[in-house]
Amino acid sequence: MVKSKAPEKIEKVTKEKKNYVPFKYTEEELVHAVNTIMRKEKSLNQVNKETGFPKSTLSNKVNNKVPILRKIGPSTILSLNEEDKIVHWILAKAKVGFPVHPDNIKDSIQKVLKIFPRENPFKYDRPGKKWLVSFLKRHQEIGKRHTEIISKARAAVTENSIRLWFDGVSSFLKKEGYSDILCDSRRIINCD
Repeated sequence: MVKSKAPEKIEKVTKEKKNYVPFKYTEEELVHAVNTIMRKEKSLNQVNKETGFPKSTLSNKVNNKVPILRKIGPSTILSLNEEDKIVHWILAKAKVGFPVHPDNIKDSIQKVLKIFPRENPFKYDRPGKKWLVSFLKRHQEIGKRHTEIISKARAAVTENSIRLWFDGVSSFLKKEGYSDILCDSRRIINCD
């Protein structure tokens, strides 16, 4: 019986993957390039050679096949105006000492979707963790604080801290144009 030689090991040639960068330009640069072509200051080919923008991108933008400013991915469930109002609410509450918990944000979105129904992928109109993560990425001005364990000394309430809190609330209400709330005696609540 003749023994055959073991097959030679075949070296696998692998190509290094290039790190793909979807956009190597800013929106402003793209708008400027498209406007240059539309004003007929330069041709599409000239702008392509000078800027490196893909010809297909320039052509699609110039011929209105796609909007000049366009975001990748699915559209948001809430309108830009609605998201801005939610962001303003979160920042306003944090400013007067009431940081908003992620569940409060989800509750608020759920209420908005119940009052103003629309198609959405959420179960019972309540957004999940992925939506919240995307929302926070879109609005990085909202700083997420990790829960802190508050010591007894820090948790102690003093007259000075209460006065400072009321000063903060007062200045916030004045800035927002609601200072008349402070003069309405029907709004005084006694909590014992």
